[in-house]
Amino acid sequence: MGFGFDADGSFRQTPLSGDEAGLLLNDRFDPSPEGLSAARAFLEGYEGLIVCDFERPKTPALADLVGALPSARLVVPPSYCELPHSHVLAPAYVPKEPFVPWLAAQRARFGPIFLDAGPINWVLALDGSGFLPDKDSSRPAQSQFSQALCCRYTTSLSGGIPVFRFFDTAETLLRRLELAEAPGILLAGQAAELGLC
Repeated sequence: MGFGFDADGSFRQTPLSGDEAGLLLNDRFDPSPEGLSAARAFLEGYEGLIVCDFERPKTPALADLVGALPSARLVVPPSYCELPHSHVLAPAYVPKEPFVPWLAAQRARFGPIFLDAGPINWVLALDGSGFLPDKDSSRPAQSQFSQALCCRYTTSLSGGIPVFRFFDTAETLLRRLELAEAPGILLAGQAAELGLC
């Protein structure tokens, strides 16, 4: 079950597809006082896993809400990690550096981490724009595998500018999940097995 707040700040629940266990809290819109009260009432007595999938800067209202949640089953983003928590939701992996050292750095920085095992889909144009989400969901027939990044990539020219596309296949995703199996790292699919939901 997903939950968050609408544009007017009111509390909203959203059924999620698939077999997600626990609750997923987003911060797409700021909560109103009434929305916060409804969220607190909704969460009162809940004992399952709560993943705070926040993408915006930290806000006092959400910090107060999250800080009152049961810490043993709470996953928070790095900006909220000073609050009581059991795991930190690691930042999304962007293939700027090798995966294994990146993972070790997250573990060293935050302690136990909750790793989102979502697929890579990034584009990098060497024009100074940096890494951006790739809106093209097609997969080229010809691509190369990066052992260090644990993903596939292609290179091309656009207006004379080199462009790199990084993406996953079933093979690369499984490889990255295998490398992520280490103490203190929890994968999304392991939550139920470990009794967190």
